[in-house]
Amino acid sequence: MTNEHLNELLKAGRLSAAIEQCTQGVKAAPADTNRRSVLFYLLCFMGEYQRAEQQLAVIEAQDSSAAMDVTACKKLLAAEAVRTQVFAEGVRPAFLSGIPDYVELHLEAVGCLQDQRFEKAKNLVEKASEIRPAFPGELNGQRFQDFQDSDELLGPVLETIVVGQYTWIPLEQVKSLSISTPTTLSDSLWISALVTFRNEIEVEVLVPVRYIGSHASDDERIRLGRATTWDLVGDRELARGMGQRRFFADTTEYALLDARTLTFDG
Repeated sequence: MTNEHLNELLKAGRLSAAIEQCTQGVKAAPADTNRRSVLFYLLCFMGEYQRAEQQLAVIEAQDSSAAMDVTACKKLLAAEAVRTQVFAEGVRPAFLSGIPDYVELHLEAVGCLQDQRFEKAKNLVEKASEIRPAFPGELNGQRFQDFQDSDELLGPVLETIVVGQYTWIPLEQVKSLSISTPTTLSDSLWISALVTFRNEIEVEVLVPVRYIGSHASDDERIRLGRATTWDLVGDRELARGMGQRRFFADTTEYALLDARTLTFDG
């Protein structure tokens, strides 16, 4: 397996083939921790977190000073486990500050979806939209009067991982967000960003690039976060995303990995 061949497979959206090629490469060179680290990330795209964690254990046993930060990756897996529990089991995400009332409505809507109370979930999201403030500002230098996650369940919050904890950040608490340029395979799973809060505190975060459950898609472009599709839930069609995260700046939609600098007024 060459890096060029692997990159060609990924560019073509052939995730399963890339995993097979990488697995064969690891079997051929079991002491190559770089290959194992690539396999770790590929397995994460597939949602095969147990197999991914096994790769971390081998890397740790072979070379504790490997370039890949095993401890940080374990924390990412733990955060993804909590993220799954938030949407499937009613576990609450972490928050860094106070929780606005309209964000509580979104959390309640998450619980309604777990119980398949789709009408109630849509009503809660609409009520939250009515009472929340607008978020005017600029994205990549372009003005907007309001901003939100395109997934209606998330709307006025930013999903993040902060020091290993799955965390919701209400957009009203954010002064600016500077998103890194994606350069590595891991950046298509979790992209680093700097959040500046309205109190001027700066926090380094990771933003999950893909919506929860994207690994379950039959479309490997969705699994890789190369595209986005929408599941319209219930009779009133609550929009839930799969694939790469997207934002609405007014009525214009932006993919997360195309966003660089987001600033809010005030």
